[in-house]
Amino acid sequence: MLADWLIIDGNNLVHSGRARSPRGRALDFDSERWALARRLDELAGDLADRVTVVFDGKYAGRNAAFDASAVEVLFTAGETTADARIERLVASSPHPARITVVTSDRGETLTVEAAGAGTMSCAIFLDHIEERRAALDDQIRRRRSRAGPATLGDFFPRREEGG
Repeated sequence: MLADWLIIDGNNLVHSGRARSPRGRALDFDSERWALARRLDELAGDLADRVTVVFDGKYAGRNAAFDASAVEVLFTAGETTADARIERLVASSPHPARITVVTSDRGETLTVEAAGAGTMSCAIFLDHIEERRAALDDQIRRRRSRAGPATLGDFFPRREEGG
């Protein structure tokens, strides 16, 4: 685990991801945000006890379209930036040392570190989640190879009588 609470500068990470892994076709920014939330949701339990992604404006607050079961997705309101919201989250925490903020913004890094939180660059974080994803895929492949070919019963288990 990276931290008790992982707070991610969502726009910063989305832009870093685009720069590092260009796609055959460009997705609109909302689709990129949704894809990030889903990708983080798959790995949330391996990353931290609590994962929060903060995006700049547009929806203000929470938007059900971006909700993921294990990831809290927040949007800033009005003129408030994601950086300012992240700084407030860290400053209001009784245990900032248990927080890691993912950002490649130098000013944001200095501010949250001064408040007691740790930081991780977007590039290092992306490498970390790619490694975790590959490790999980490898575990799944090994389990499947030991178990033999899948059967319908693997997908539709038999129900007990009377249940």
